[in-house]
Amino acid sequence: LIPISFLGPQQGRVLHQVLRSLNLAETIGSSAELARSYALACGVAGLIPIHRLARFYNRKATEVAQDLAEGDLAWVQEVTGLYDIGVCAWDRLENNLGQAIEIFERLGEHSHRGQALAILAQSYYFRGNIEMGLEHWTEVHRSAEQHQNQLQQAWGLNGQVEGQFWMSTNPTLIETCLLEAREILTETVEQVSATSTVGLLALHYWREGTQKEALQCADDAMKLIEELGRPSGYYALRGYFASAWVNLSAWESGHAREAQAKQALKHLWSYAKIFPVGRPLAWLCEGRWRRLKGRIKKANQAWRKCLDISRSLDMQLEPGLAHQLLGQHEPEETLRTLHRRAARERFAKLGLSSCPL
Repeated sequence: LIPISFLGPQQGRVLHQVLRSLNLAETIGSSAELARSYALACGVAGLIPIHRLARFYNRKATEVAQDLAEGDLAWVQEVTGLYDIGVCAWDRLENNLGQAIEIFERLGEHSHRGQALAILAQSYYFRGNIEMGLEHWTEVHRSAEQHQNQLQQAWGLNGQVEGQFWMSTNPTLIETCLLEAREILTETVEQVSATSTVGLLALHYWREGTQKEALQCADDAMKLIEELGRPSGYYALRGYFASAWVNLSAWESGHAREAQAKQALKHLWSYAKIFPVGRPLAWLCEGRWRRLKGRIKKANQAWRKCLDISRSLDMQLEPGLAHQLLGQHEPEETLRTLHRRAARERFAKLGLSSCPL
């Protein structure tokens, strides 16, 4: 029941189930049940969020799992990876998931291998390694097709498209793949992934100039976000971000979208308060909001905050986006020139020909 509850808006139920599981497992002592319960408690503590407690349970889960069968160790590494990616614990994540993927492959656990591979793939995007992320997402999709796992096929489509979107390649394929993913996800309870699907569609349509479709997808993403309640999945970030970004862009272009932009930004900050990985994009959008409200100095402060937090979290794409905006809106021409150059250099380093938004 616990994994099912994680996919929906019933987080109170998740907390009750995890605490019950942990209480029972602690009566047994060192065991697979205890390691798994600690891993799940790590995830729940992160969603509250109480990160110090989450790190404690993360450590306890790992300690207990070291003495267990390798399948139990890999399961713990997969579940704690769901926490690690949201807090940008990149080295631990890559080490643990690399080991878990090898174990799942050896044991023939194709579904768990796909889940661990998906977390690792998205972590590469978050760190700005688009090429490596795309390679891993392609493998997620290939394996899901081979083993007829529809949900992971949708994940793989989402993941491959995100890489193609950042690289600004093949707009027709981007739309086709996202529409296919959206159709698959309508048949599942996986609203979190559906949020990112429609978010990526919104970003794609806006960039292609089809504003009506972009705004409809941004509205659809916001509707899904509100149905989900409190943020519960790191992988919904693109939906939260797209809803805010597209509404801000529409407002800036003269559409009457201030109210939608305000609500979408509020949702994005709700996500960022739970998942630090969302904080750079929240500050990026916060800066746009402040500028549109005429608070120019505070807007620039927000974009510089985006730079600082991106640096502390070792995230590489967001600084380019912040430099791009500062290059457009810094009051001094000398500073604008420096920021535009920094943006170009950042995008080139990531293998991108230009700003992808």
